[in-house]
Amino acid sequence: MGRRLVDARISGRELRPAEDIAAARQSLLEAGADPNNLALAGASIGANLALQYAADHADIQALILI
Repeated sequence: MGRRLVDARISGRELRPAEDIAAARQSLLEAGADPNNLALAGASIGANLALQYAADHADIQALILI
């Protein structure tokens, strides 16, 4: 299955990256990920978003910021 990218500028969808991170976290936990071993990685603006999310969510144990 290929990846589909959506251009938010024309999709009509408001960007809510914190909700996207939370949804990804929840999906990982539902798939059996260890809730005591969570990390976020981000590059450029993604690094900023990862840092902001981790600052508000103490359950994130590690960050990789590029």
